[in-house]
Amino acid sequence: MKSELPKALLPLHGKPFIKHLLESVDQAEIDKNPIVVVGYEKDLVMKELGASYEYVVQKEQLGTGHAVLSAKEMCKDAENIIVIFGDQPFIKTETIKKLLTKHLDSNATITISTAILQDFEDWRKIFITYGRIIRENGKIIDKEYKDASPEQKNIKEVNVSCIAFKAPWLW
Repeated sequence: MKSELPKALLPLHGKPFIKHLLESVDQAEIDKNPIVVVGYEKDLVMKELGASYEYVVQKEQLGTGHAVLSAKEMCKDAENIIVIFGDQPFIKTETIKKLLTKHLDSNATITISTAILQDFEDWRKIFITYGRIIRENGKIIDKEYKDASPEQKNIKEVNVSCIAFKAPWLW
């Protein structure tokens, strides 16, 4: 993105990506306030978001799984956890609510939100590097774009980075 700013702070319609996302999370009326995992330029992110959120510092940026693990202690009493990437400004309140409802009603261990695109042209080109959803023998595999074969990169179902977990399984 050719910026010194963390992706979560890149502006979109006058406010940072993460503020769009957190507005959707706040409007979803989940039982607990979100925990924001910060790392690179953490002081900038915390200053931008203010005291309305709880923060966990990810000391080394070792990926999304490591970021989630950094929040384990703060989530120790949770039954279910929703993980949303901070650089996803287009996730709507309805998506979060539907994900949580589906997760709780199905009693699933993991519930993942996906989108099926007709192509990766025009406004959909932002999804080109998203993980691909591969369905094999009743199982779902989320394949990172960088690790996908050319054939897998043509799959039109993508992980939109909003995932619910049963907490005991996650930890």
